[in-house]
Amino acid sequence: MSAESDIEWTDATWNPTRGCSAISPGCANCYAERVAGRFSGPGRPFDGFIRVGKLGDRRWSGNVDLVHRHLHDPLSWRDPRKVFVNSMSDLFHEGLDREDIAAVFGVMARAHRHTFQFLTKRADRMLDWYEWIANHQPYADHDHVAMNDPKSRWPIHTIAGEGYRALEEMGQHVWSDELVWMPQRQGDLQWPLPNVWAGVSVENRKHGVPRIAKLRQIPAAVRFISFEPLLEDLGVRELAGIHWAIIGCESGPGARACETEWVRDIIAQCHAQGVKVFLKQLKRDDRTDAYGEPFVHAIADALYRDENDPRAPRVKGGGVIARPILDGKQHLEFPC
Repeated sequence: MSAESDIEWTDATWNPTRGCSAISPGCANCYAERVAGRFSGPGRPFDGFIRVGKLGDRRWSGNVDLVHRHLHDPLSWRDPRKVFVNSMSDLFHEGLDREDIAAVFGVMARAHRHTFQFLTKRADRMLDWYEWIANHQPYADHDHVAMNDPKSRWPIHTIAGEGYRALEEMGQHVWSDELVWMPQRQGDLQWPLPNVWAGVSVENRKHGVPRIAKLRQIPAAVRFISFEPLLEDLGVRELAGIHWAIIGCESGPGARACETEWVRDIIAQCHAQGVKVFLKQLKRDDRTDAYGEPFVHAIADALYRDENDPRAPRVKGGGVIARPILDGKQHLEFPC
């Protein structure tokens, strides 16, 4: 599936895989699970990917699959755009074969006019895949290749070969020349792919913060962190090698609290370490301090809203403000 997106930091979504499962507290109120639940049942897009509980609750079944009929979608998009990969899944879910992931990377290599952004909570599997793609080379004899070697062409060769094999196994012979390059057609392709931004979600200290170290180990043109939903104060952290941070409170039914001081702390640390910041959303807080001043300074009233300005704050459901003004300033930076 693919669609234009109203997510503030991207232009479109592309879902070459389907299905997921909860892995940490950040998944408790998963919006993708809610959407999938509305489109589950016989003959519907998420049939088999959602299970219905005794009380009628709809949760991921754990089934995950490569949706090969949507694998080629970005190749038909003529205008360059930022594309969020797998808004409804996780590219590094354990239910996907390494070759399935390679097929997705093969399309991203081919669709070089676009910038692809992926987020994962499965940082261990991500690191495992990057190590495998650098060193598992069934198509040529070679010495051991360092995963972070910028001069290496082998990962591109393997993406091409494994992506091609995955398509062949699905019977998609006609697509092979359009979707992926075989090794003899590599030309000046670069590794890591310059149009792919790699990111992890960080929601708390126990589960989220350790993902940052794993992200730092992989080769990527841009490494970024999504601190959304931000569920607690994360404390001091090392952001060397990270280029971009997205920050946001949780939204939707059952949204958990996000204290503005946690947000301020992350912004301060990002600025101190040269990391660009995109403050995606905060919940409006109408409290005032002892002097009558706004307690949070996250405002989005008529004075700051302009329907013709795509960067202006926007009021969403549940008192959430997209692109908020915090302490008199918006943070809408991109890494490049």
